[in-house]
Amino acid sequence: AVVGIAVLIVRLRITPAISLLLGTLYLGLTTSLGLSGTTEAITSGFGSLMAEVGLIIGLGVLMGSLMASIGAIESIVATIQRLFRRRGTPYAFAVSVGAVLPSIYFDVILVLFAPLARRAAVRTGLGIAAVAGPLSIGLMIANSVVIPGSAVLAYAGTLDLPIGTMLAYGLPVGIVTAILSVALWMLLLRIGLWNTATDEHDSAPGEADVALETGARPIPLFVALSPVLLALLLILLHTITTTAGVGNPVFAFLGNPVIALLAGTLLAFGLARQKLSAERTDEVFDEALRSCGSIILVTGVAGSLGAVIARSGVADVIKSFFDATGAEWRTAQGAATVSGITAIGIIAPLIDGLGISPVLVALAAGAGASFGGNLSDNAFWMFRSLLGLTTRGTLKAYTLAQSLMSVVTLLLVLGLSLLGV
Repeated sequence: AVVGIAVLIVRLRITPAISLLLGTLYLGLTTSLGLSGTTEAITSGFGSLMAEVGLIIGLGVLMGSLMASIGAIESIVATIQRLFRRRGTPYAFAVSVGAVLPSIYFDVILVLFAPLARRAAVRTGLGIAAVAGPLSIGLMIANSVVIPGSAVLAYAGTLDLPIGTMLAYGLPVGIVTAILSVALWMLLLRIGLWNTATDEHDSAPGEADVALETGARPIPLFVALSPVLLALLLILLHTITTTAGVGNPVFAFLGNPVIALLAGTLLAFGLARQKLSAERTDEVFDEALRSCGSIILVTGVAGSLGAVIARSGVADVIKSFFDATGAEWRTAQGAATVSGITAIGIIAPLIDGLGISPVLVALAAGAGASFGGNLSDNAFWMFRSLLGLTTRGTLKAYTLAQSLMSVVTLLLVLGLSLLGV
């Protein structure tokens, strides 16, 4: 089904939403779901995923558009370029997203940083590939290696590991992984991996927010960052208080990603109204909402594919062939968190007998589960739309870049294991 979807999109040039639906129908009808089970899985999968990420996508695009309209994104990217210079920008993205400003939610970080990545590609002249790959690497490090990423939190919880221990190991591994993985990615770009004609769209969804920056006077860095920082701090506050056992309904409410992004969007709206007329602000909203449509549709249909995969028995077939690693589960199921937990569940009973450090097992699960994200991963389609890439380009900047990160992380973990850590 996944190969068929890829052929429909890449070779036959059929729009991703239709191709995903056709592949999903094929998978459901050729497995145990049947006619009614297939249609029910498609609709429920779309709805359940939209319940999780629909508002996150919408609010993230709105916030990015508002920030761009007042020059906030220009100010942030200019500061990054000034501090790290042109060649250091890809490394700055990977390290900052993966280790400095991580969030418990992969989707939140993606929608917040995609506009910055697009603008950095234009301003530095490096091109979108030089920033998209590092962004993808940083996103997966934040999710699967460094606390408080949702996947690594789940791995630590499954193995009963203290959060402080997980952070002490994950943070340095994450930083080194980011630097080495980006170096490999940039090497691949230099030897001709990327083809602008086939890997990028002429006009990306959300590209209007970059154009809005032209001529806008940069604003102070702290003010420019404030909407993003507010959203991240609210989420982190909830995570920290819950981990410390002092969580309460107020923190849970404010730390919900939808509420946190709403707060950031309202702050961005307030800043925009100070610099723009009401009519211009309405235009920014309209342009952002038009950008959301295709992103939400394709992402939702990817949720339908995930639901059909989950209900069709594919997981049981995969389990009969493989014993421990998370990479196969990620390829089949799409979700890094689920695949890593599955791998840990299989290997956990063997940890004591083998004398393996549980924290290294958790990091190895994160490494394996980061490998091979593809068309069955709903974040794949979000990344494609938000960064303005073709499916071919996303297979490089998302799938290949994260697979590089996966291998580098695993090699570092193996090295730590050999040193007796």
